[in-house]
Amino acid sequence: MQVIHGQGDGWIRGYEALTGKKLWEFDLNPKDSVWPKTRNEVISTPVVYEEKVYIANGQDPEHGEGVGHMYCIDATKRGDITKTGMVWHYDKIRRSISTPAIKDGIVYESDAVSDPSVVTVGILPDATHPRIIYPIALTSGSTSPDAGGFLDELKSPQARTIFEKQGFTMLN
Repeated sequence: MQVIHGQGDGWIRGYEALTGKKLWEFDLNPKDSVWPKTRNEVISTPVVYEEKVYIANGQDPEHGEGVGHMYCIDATKRGDITKTGMVWHYDKIRRSISTPAIKDGIVYESDAVSDPSVVTVGILPDATHPRIIYPIALTSGSTSPDAGGFLDELKSPQARTIFEKQGFTMLN
């Protein structure tokens, strides 16, 4: 069993769960990357599926435009597995703080910002999956005085127009 942790230096590392011994490490940035322009820390959470680790990296989008990367890593390898453990790498995303999701063997990563250089690698026909719904609600323990107003803004006609322009359908 492993504990897998993306770290602020741009590396992701796997540790033996019982002893804390480092098993492997993987640099999520290309070797020619330079902080802070093209080298990123890891903000997202790694996801493990069938002994593979899926993770995106990229700085907070509020820091401006920049590159991001999405990786699939073989978590059975040991040592510095930056080269030997990479199953695949996708570099056509922008900054990403999103954690990937996996359902039925399909990896979803949602932070590909609209940009002419971003390439859609595939679209699943509607008949191949259940409808995807992104729910929104106020939590019962919310103490933010702005939460209700923010929810109202997200449900406004102006927000509906923005969501629909991006391909979403608003439910009533």
